[in-house]
Amino acid sequence: MIKFINGLIILIAVFIAAIIANIYVWYFVGMAVSVAAGGVLGVSGTAIAQAFAWAGVAFTIVMTVLFAAYVAIEVREEMRTERMIEQLTKDVKESGK
Repeated sequence: MIKFINGLIILIAVFIAAIIANIYVWYFVGMAVSVAAGGVLGVSGTAIAQAFAWAGVAFTIVMTVLFAAYVAIEVREEMRTERMIEQLTKDVKESGK
């Protein structure tokens, strides 16, 4: 259980850092797109940059949910394995008596 809590704390910290980094990266990409194709698209540069920033946030959230699901599955499997090992150890001790 302690591994799960530590993993959850790390996941939250990584999530916050990833959101901040992705907002800046995607905003920068949006600004580059707005400079390169803003006149052709007929949209203001700020609107394009904001749209890319929100796309970065959405991408981060989707990736974090997928990562959290993977971590939850791994923790569940590890807990199941630990229970099986405990049961096997108990069975071996009982059969040796």
